[in-house]
Amino acid sequence: MSSTAGFAVVAAWSDLWDDSHGPEDRAVRLLSAAGSIGAYDVGAVRRAYRRAIDQALPDGLQLRGSTFYGPAAGLRVQDGRLVPEDGRPLLALHRDTLERAVHGPAGSEGDGYFWQIADRHKLSADGLRLYGTWYSVTGEVTVEDTVRSALGAWGREHVQDLTDTGRYGIEVLRAALAGRFGSQVDVDQVAGLYREALAAALPPGFVLDSDALWGPHPLVEADVWGAVRDVDLDAVVAGYAAAPRELLTAAQVAELIGAASADSARHTLSRWGVSAAEYRAGDSGRVQARYDADQVREAQRSRPGRGRRTKPASG
Repeated sequence: MSSTAGFAVVAAWSDLWDDSHGPEDRAVRLLSAAGSIGAYDVGAVRRAYRRAIDQALPDGLQLRGSTFYGPAAGLRVQDGRLVPEDGRPLLALHRDTLERAVHGPAGSEGDGYFWQIADRHKLSADGLRLYGTWYSVTGEVTVEDTVRSALGAWGREHVQDLTDTGRYGIEVLRAALAGRFGSQVDVDQVAGLYREALAAALPPGFVLDSDALWGPHPLVEADVWGAVRDVDLDAVVAGYAAAPRELLTAAQVAELIGAASADSARHTLSRWGVSAAEYRAGDSGRVQARYDADQVREAQRSRPGRGRRTKPASG
């Protein structure tokens, strides 16, 4: 009679998966079949896969070694085995539950559930291990998503600060009031500054690559995500969004865009549709036009014909 301390044997692992002898063996076989043994922390994958199965099994079912057990209460002996009152083998009673624990919830395809677990313990090309993803800590998929949300929230709370800079038109300020402050250019600029601040805050040996955090292998104890949370994104946003408008003379614009002279720069700006932001007396006492540096840079970035190539004449 197969029972242990109130539990009955439901099935051996090999009764369902005859190509392996337990979750650890199956994990190694899947990694090997994919040619990925060297790309993963194999020990961590083995442990994580068993832990995921243990957590997925409902109360009353458990995996010990390579054997599944279930409660012995309410079973009767038949041909030396414990079976339910209807005489069905315990494996038939629990098969679907066991398969969901091993292969993941409904909707998981093939071995996709296993690879979701394994990819948390992937190593980089430099031998670094994955410590987590931006989503696993913040709930947002990318750093840029976090920045976009922060820009909207900050803009709504600091419309007066935006107004005081003199950099933003009425439509931008209205958008800020509605919590929609920040163009894609703003998002990209702030995300770049935020990533620089994050890189400086991370402990030695750690790097935020795209939206995944990599660090030393084997695993080291470090409050890496605490360091990430300590970076004040609002301060980064404020430093970018509330900086006073930068104004340039025509001569300074010429240097910025590579024009031959101040007159040439003025003609170019006119052609790009950039008007003077204000007029101010210079050191000589003459009133000079001043141009918004952000407008000049944006116009230069999106100027007509940029990136085009002349098509060779057909011969």
